[in-house]
Amino acid sequence: MKNIQYFSFERNQYYYGKLITQQDFVSEQQYMNDKRRLINRFLHGAGIVAGLQVVRMDDRSFSLEAGLALDETGREILVDKPTIQRLDRLDGYDALLERSATDMVYLCISYTEKDVYPSKSVIETDHEAEQVYEKSREGFRLWLTSAPFEEDGDTVRSFCESSFVMFENEDMIITQSMPAFAQGGERFEIRIQIRAKRAIRGAEISFEEQLTNLLYHGEEKLHGEWAGSLKETGEYVELSYPIEAFSISHGTGELYLAPYRLRVKSEDKIVFSRTAVKGEIHLSNRDTWSVLMDRYYNNAMNKVLSTTSARGIYLAAIYLKQVGREYLIDRIMPVPFHQWVYNSFLNMSMLQQLRNKFLLSPPGQHTQEIFVGSDREKRGGENERVSGVCVIPIGIGGKVGERYFSGEILHGLGLGPIDIRISLEQGDYQYSGSSEIFQDMMYQVETAVKQNREKGSFIIGIRFLEASAVQEVYVHWIAERLPETYQVDEEAHIRILPDKPELKVMQSRYFRALTENLDGMTILWEVSTPNGGIITRDGRYTAPDTAGIYEICAFCQEFPKIRNSVFVIVHE
Repeated sequence: MKNIQYFSFERNQYYYGKLITQQDFVSEQQYMNDKRRLINRFLHGAGIVAGLQVVRMDDRSFSLEAGLALDETGREILVDKPTIQRLDRLDGYDALLERSATDMVYLCISYTEKDVYPSKSVIETDHEAEQVYEKSREGFRLWLTSAPFEEDGDTVRSFCESSFVMFENEDMIITQSMPAFAQGGERFEIRIQIRAKRAIRGAEISFEEQLTNLLYHGEEKLHGEWAGSLKETGEYVELSYPIEAFSISHGTGELYLAPYRLRVKSEDKIVFSRTAVKGEIHLSNRDTWSVLMDRYYNNAMNKVLSTTSARGIYLAAIYLKQVGREYLIDRIMPVPFHQWVYNSFLNMSMLQQLRNKFLLSPPGQHTQEIFVGSDREKRGGENERVSGVCVIPIGIGGKVGERYFSGEILHGLGLGPIDIRISLEQGDYQYSGSSEIFQDMMYQVETAVKQNREKGSFIIGIRFLEASAVQEVYVHWIAERLPETYQVDEEAHIRILPDKPELKVMQSRYFRALTENLDGMTILWEVSTPNGGIITRDGRYTAPDTAGIYEICAFCQEFPKIRNSVFVIVHE
């Protein structure tokens, strides 16, 4: 069936003596296919149902694993067995060669069908010259594109979030994401993602956005900045900022970036954003669940029925390296736009996991923990700091001696001991230390922190020293990793295997890092020699196209001074 439109349904009726024609059988198939595909689209959605992993085989080829997907019209895309594909034989590869430089391309899959088993009609007709076929074979087509997927309601993320591109050039792309809906007076978080299109050794970014019906730390302006390095194509960093919505019953919150209000300095080159961009958040006094349902049920039918061409399913983002006029596969990132179909078993499993998380809270009277926002930054040297706010609901008020706990909070600084400090927010003030010192406090509580060093998380507990009618307690926390928090009894060391490697130009092989007294630490790789090839995070080194001797280094992310290196001899 070649149509991708839904039509009014007409079902064949049969009776004794009816003359059955070719069109009756075509109508029968069309009726059943259209009904099934309509149900697929509305009840299940579009995206990957199972499988379809993309696995890198070598520099020029990959394996597409067996799996199933549904396209935007509900048609089933089935890959019944693994298949090896060469990059340079896919549709869209020639377009890469016409461009000056390409670091990344998307691999897409779409539905296709073709006529098979040529035959001849036994009845003479006016169309004897036309070729007829016994069957139509359903299949799939793989192709490459540089255009990203437009998230307009076909993924879970696009229903819950809105995003826009703040800035893009040949070095990087900066995007901003925020909730699609919020209640008036609600606190939420917006995220700025800075993603490298190529390796950037040093970059500085600063911006200022004008807010409408929104506040950032009590102001109607959002200021942000970041400085650092992105060491490989596709690497990114995310910044998060806590935002508070105005208490309005209905309206729109806006984040407006005016021209030249975003500045990017990259390797001594300074550029500014030249166009204005705006993000919007729908604000109302209704709960976001109801708003989301209304949005879907009001728009889903028109969106599906207005589909005139089915976009492909984005299976992977393939990062490339160019050698002469040829593109080779560097690495593969699966399902970059999260185009999944969530079945009932998966949904129930995720709900069960969420339920278990709350059941495993510490003993005592439990409350829900709401993570409002966090800011991560480097504080000079190697110290790393994360901050946030935890809101602990109390209910109708707290009694003397009654205890309340937050949920488990992941600080994001990794494993091991972390310095965690907390303070209470009351009105315009924040209090830390003993609650009995300042007599102007609205309520007096004791605070404590329980840290799980094996999971990289902590729990905040409070106990009321006097009865209070307060309904929620705001606790500010700061978590900081210090270099001296990690001590070793013996000297830490990294050993690289093989230690005397020899390769041919453009040849690849894996290196292993054996560590002593660095349990739980992260080991990173780098090529110290300029133009000395490429090495991935998992230690896969690809030699350059020029013979020579090149240095490869492995070092500890937490303590970069702990490192070791080997020299690779590359032959023609």
